[in-house]
Amino acid sequence: MSFTVQLPIMIRPSLPRFLNYGDTAHFSVILQNQTDQSLLLHAGLRATNAKLLTSQTNQQAVGYYIVIQPSKRAALRFPVTTIHSGIARFQFVVSTTKNETCASFDDAIELSLPIFTPATSEAFATYGDICDEQAVLQPIKIPNNVLAQFGEVSITTSSTALASLTDAIISLYTYPYE
Repeated sequence: MSFTVQLPIMIRPSLPRFLNYGDTAHFSVILQNQTDQSLLLHAGLRATNAKLLTSQTNQQAVGYYIVIQPSKRAALRFPVTTIHSGIARFQFVVSTTKNETCASFDDAIELSLPIFTPATSEAFATYGDICDEQAVLQPIKIPNNVLAQFGEVSITTSSTALASLTDAIISLYTYPYE
């Protein structure tokens, strides 16, 4: 009986724990040749809900050829950017070229990362006094760099300036400890 504890070639990606919507990242992948001969490797990445930043637009897969010496390793970088919030999946693969002189080796891994929605980038409040005979005109302008699929416009009116403390009061009231 025999056990294989390592592959002749290995792929080890080093990715962040998460991405935010609109992020650009460089994924680093370590390729390791654990044989006693130089190998010509095909390495590739396929992504869903992420775009690979290459010379071609909207490319979902990219690949490289690389020669790795015996018992050595090499690093590849894949620049990617997010498309939508949710989950992005990445499939990394490495394989040797097929020939008659040596066996074919390969390795692959699939990882998924959450893509979070952006946090509030702008919030403000306005206050003042009005009389019964006066009208107030408050202009509202949409910011230039708004992301249409996220956020909202929320307007609250109150007869007191304490209206802005509503969330804080609710938080204190529902706080589970005395």
